[in-house]
Amino acid sequence: MVALLPPAKSGKRQKVRPEAIAQVYDFFELMKHKAQRYQVNVTCMQLLTHDITQSIHLMAQEMLCAGVLLFVREGRGVLLETEEIKHLMARQQLSMYIIRLEPCKNHVAQALSTMASWLGELFKEPLLFPIHDLHEAREDGRGKG
Repeated sequence: MVALLPPAKSGKRQKVRPEAIAQVYDFFELMKHKAQRYQVNVTCMQLLTHDITQSIHLMAQEMLCAGVLLFVREGRGVLLETEEIKHLMARQQLSMYIIRLEPCKNHVAQALSTMASWLGELFKEPLLFPIHDLHEAREDGRGKG
């Protein structure tokens, strides 16, 4: 996995916003966790670049990639801008695979559903206790806070 970070325009020095770096690390940690669960090896890199499409092309060639996965939803780019996807497709020097994601009908419901499944995987046990267990805990003195 490669995170391509465009530099912020702040005078002569090229800097990346600290919150962008934090988001990349969070994303990498999530992807490493998911990859480990499915026993898939991943390598994570971040690259500062002004030309995202050129960097993708060069990185894929250098790493001898069989192809590049491009994600779209409802005709728009996901992870990349739509124009960047079109530019990559026009080059025709690498195999590009378009993955069409299902449209999100209700973003809030989808986010809650995703969060609930992550929490379920994280805890692997019910988060709610039966009422009789709580009463027993209070009688034993365990439930006093």
